[in-house]
Amino acid sequence: FRALWLPRLRPESLPCCRTWQGPIFQAWHQLATRLPEPRFTFCELFSGIGGFRIGLEALGGRCVFASELLNKAKQTYMLNFGKQDTITTS
Repeated sequence: FRALWLPRLRPESLPCCRTWQGPIFQAWHQLATRLPEPRFTFCELFSGIGGFRIGLEALGGRCVFASELLNKAKQTYMLNFGKQDTITTS
């Protein structure tokens, strides 16, 4: 992976975030799918972008359900963790 600096590209811009964060989340997702059977399963209510999930998965858990109301947070969650999880809105 090699990042290139582009004119008018700012650190907080979406293309810059995708350039740097995309490979990081892809690598994490590949690692998460290779993990052994979970020690426990959990559902993530009011999931936001999934910070709580990362902590519980580090302890050996596996998320089986996620729920979020805000569309932007839901989109970010799906980008971070893929579409294999069930994320709903009410």
